[in-house]
Amino acid sequence: MAYDIHGLWDAHGKEVGPHALAHTNLTEINMGLELFWRNNINPARVVMGLGFYGRSFTMADPNCMEPGCLFKEGEAPSGECTNVPGVISATEIHGIIKKGATVTFYKDAAVKVATWNTNQWVSWDDVETLKLKIDFANKRCLGGTMVWAVDLDDGTLVEALGNASGKKKQWTSDGIFKPMPCFGKNWPKGSNKTWIGKKEKPKKG
Repeated sequence: MAYDIHGLWDAHGKEVGPHALAHTNLTEINMGLELFWRNNINPARVVMGLGFYGRSFTMADPNCMEPGCLFKEGEAPSGECTNVPGVISATEIHGIIKKGATVTFYKDAAVKVATWNTNQWVSWDDVETLKLKIDFANKRCLGGTMVWAVDLDDGTLVEALGNASGKKKQWTSDGIFKPMPCFGKNWPKGSNKTWIGKKEKPKKG
């Protein structure tokens, strides 16, 4: 589980405190894996988890928006569909970026950070950073990767993982589709709709 390393809960920990840090950064992932190697765990038995969502914060000072700056305890933006403070799906982040958010790439940590509305902050993985993490896992001969969770993606990241792994996308649906509601309501305007298959009723005779 190489995500949720940081979040709103950091505000209550003496070791970290209310400092905005990327929840899936490769620097700390590598440090965590070192604990396995010291205990002679075979890398082939380790599966690295990837997140299709971001952890968000409301920053305390709009003039300090870098990783490590202070965030407001108990305050964080939520996505329109996920509707949980501190959690924004990849699909929702794509929408935020389209509206003009500033995106910063931290290559060493293999993570992106988007900032908007003066003091809103979210870290997440996109196509570019997922490729870096797949390469990282392969170079260390890990047993594989997994994702939490596919329903938080609009298809962009799933396809990126397939391309990074050399896997071609194949259709497994019956080809008949209907819109999938956003937690009981329609997807917000401007978002990429997600679709689910719907089986035809068998014809009589």
